[in-house]
Amino acid sequence: MRECFVEHGAVIEADGFPPITGREGWVQTFTRLAVENSSIQDRHHGHNPQIHFTGTDSATAFWDLDFCQINVKERTIVNLSGQYTDEYQRINGRWQIKNMRFQRSSFVMRQVNVEGEERVLALGQPPATGFIQNNL
Repeated sequence: MRECFVEHGAVIEADGFPPITGREGWVQTFTRLAVENSSIQDRHHGHNPQIHFTGTDSATAFWDLDFCQINVKERTIVNLSGQYTDEYQRINGRWQIKNMRFQRSSFVMRQVNVEGEERVLALGQPPATGFIQNNL
């Protein structure tokens, strides 16, 4: 993931996260929230890209996101969607993300009890606690 972003000055903003400047901060955050947490199963599906070249070595893009997270320890399921607005820069022949902004448009969090019955915990906005992005 590190190499997807420019080496210096990447700006990453996503609803629910503090702004992150620099790719190392994003890698550390992602590693702590998803990679090191064996209870988390994520599906991050970007689609419908709209990429516009703004110069020989620059571009902007909009991507739609559908995201599903299963936390097997807490027995929760999160579905959210939104849109990425990205700026790309070609450096030494490689396209990398210079700026990435994610804006959430929908959110639902459910909990599944041992009988398999679901209960909605949050609808529209993440809860104040209990969703992994709030555990920063």
